[in-house]
Amino acid sequence: MAGLKLTEEHRQALLGLMPFTQNGTIEYTPKAFEKLDIPKNKKSIYIMRAYNKDEMTRVRKLINDVNASKGSKDDQEEEIRDLTRRSIVGWKNIYDLATGDEIEFKKDSDGSADKGLFEDIPDVIKAEIYTYSLTISGLMKKEIEGLGY
Repeated sequence: MAGLKLTEEHRQALLGLMPFTQNGTIEYTPKAFEKLDIPKNKKSIYIMRAYNKDEMTRVRKLINDVNASKGSKDDQEEEIRDLTRRSIVGWKNIYDLATGDEIEFKKDSDGSADKGLFEDIPDVIKAEIYTYSLTISGLMKKEIEGLGY
């Protein structure tokens, strides 16, 4: 049986239900882009990785704090932004709508998306990316729903 591969459709259906290796990546197009009538080769793709053990500890603490109304909302939002940024290790077809130019992916010192470029991503897309990063990292759906995203 070795050597068998899942189809992309089955792989997507099993996200969060099976292991996702720490060095593995997956391409993700936010749902907001799927609805647009633009060529597939122009739709935005984020190359993402699952959270490591330390990041999952941060995620679980954040979820507990949010559910218990502990900590400041600003600190929680900053933590979500940082975790979201860390899950992005590349992108394709991200454009500056002011100029029409493609924005080249740049890595920060931790290997994830450059902080300045990441901040330019609209919040609605960041929220989708965060939810997807939780899914590929194996967080339970009820925990994700508890965050209200």
